[in-house]
Amino acid sequence: MLTVHSVTFNAVMNTILTASNAVLSLITVPYVTRVLSVEGFGAVGFAQNVASWFSVFCLFGIPLYGVRECAKVRDDKRALAKVVKELLTLLTIFTSIFLVVFAACIVVVPQLRAQAPLMWIFLVNTLLTSYGAEWFFQAIEQYRYITIRSVVFKTITLIAILLFVKNPNDYIVYGALLALGLCGNNVLNIIRLNSMISFSGLGKLDLRQHIRPLLSFLTLNAASSVYLYLDSVILALVSPDLFQVGLYQVVTKLKAFLIGVVSAVINVLIPRLSYLIRYPSGRQYQALLAKSVHTVFNIALAICAYLFVFSDLILIFISSTKYVSATVSLQVVGVTILCSSMSVLIGYAVLTPMNRERELAISNMVGIPVSLLLNFALDRPFGALGAATAIACTELAVLGVQTYFARDVLRPVVSIKELVKIIAAVVLASVGSWGSRLLFGRIGSIPMLLAGSTVFFVIWALVLLVSRESTAMVMFDKVTRRFHFPERSK
Repeated sequence: MLTVHSVTFNAVMNTILTASNAVLSLITVPYVTRVLSVEGFGAVGFAQNVASWFSVFCLFGIPLYGVRECAKVRDDKRALAKVVKELLTLLTIFTSIFLVVFAACIVVVPQLRAQAPLMWIFLVNTLLTSYGAEWFFQAIEQYRYITIRSVVFKTITLIAILLFVKNPNDYIVYGALLALGLCGNNVLNIIRLNSMISFSGLGKLDLRQHIRPLLSFLTLNAASSVYLYLDSVILALVSPDLFQVGLYQVVTKLKAFLIGVVSAVINVLIPRLSYLIRYPSGRQYQALLAKSVHTVFNIALAICAYLFVFSDLILIFISSTKYVSATVSLQVVGVTILCSSMSVLIGYAVLTPMNRERELAISNMVGIPVSLLLNFALDRPFGALGAATAIACTELAVLGVQTYFARDVLRPVVSIKELVKIIAAVVLASVGSWGSRLLFGRIGSIPMLLAGSTVFFVIWALVLLVSRESTAMVMFDKVTRRFHFPERSK
């Protein structure tokens, strides 16, 4: 029998995992952006995004589909083993095909051939990513194992980067450590998976049953990848050099980190919502979904506003003044973070558990023409800002379509009153922190960032508590119970 922890425990584990990603980013990005040239940093980002694009097809939708299908049968060892073996077999077929295509592109496409050492390194990264089987451990809610393993390998990678990346010519070394160090833990996943599951005596495999739903998930992921990875690739292809790509890479690193903060909560909800949706009444599902919608909107909107006020100071703090020209791009990306966070929640916590992959795929397909049209129109004249604007408009279009499809589920759980409280808190926090910038603007960029951030988050939290916003009150009650604050005598 598998040990199933509470959603709170899983959220804590996933938060620790996200924090480890944050530590890695907060140390490596400031370090490598100062050591490497903007062009060298952009070259690594270019190779990373090309590999991510091919990885989508190698995985063929299995990560999301695998979480759902394994979660459904996690209490039946034989059924679980059969599903896992079938998905691993399909994974081997798809990965073999698309890695051959990736290798051919490295040889044939001039822009990829110019960065051949990095491209071959990230091809190996794609192979390791395919066999990580992270979907299995998420489905059975083994977040303790996922977190500990990931933190150990991230620590090793971080130390190696600090030791071996020393000058602008070390960008290939940085790419190798980033590509291979972070995926080395996937070898442990396969070893552990084989120790937990017996693949013998399962009978004939039925691969055909998975193809149709996997095609829906592949369509979904392929559509998403067009505007998640292809924007950087297009920017590299149309720009005269990799300087704008380097600027955009810093922005996308920050975007990925901040979206990861929100995704730490969303990721642990997907298996639990897939499990709860089986019950006819759906009351537990609706209660958990309502809490999730308000929490994600609250956090994502606060991040969006925070970036609007402090983007220039953040870039100076993270990557030095040579990246400050990406300020407006980072402000625009704040809108992307808000839209993307809500889109992920609706897509994977509403449509996916209800087996409505077709609607999810359609909504993401809307993003393809929007992304391609805007990237090709804006990237050459506006560089990083053009790419940031394209992704923001794309995410907004996708979110609009997803919200329309999920309106029957969202209408009963979304509270307009709670949303108004959240918006008021964020607006007041923005005004207060902007005022602090005007008042104390001469104290230096780093002290101003620290002081302004304190003002922002204090006002945000206080307004939420004073207005008794539901998610803030739940968190406040948990904290007070945790520390056993006594009631005052009357």
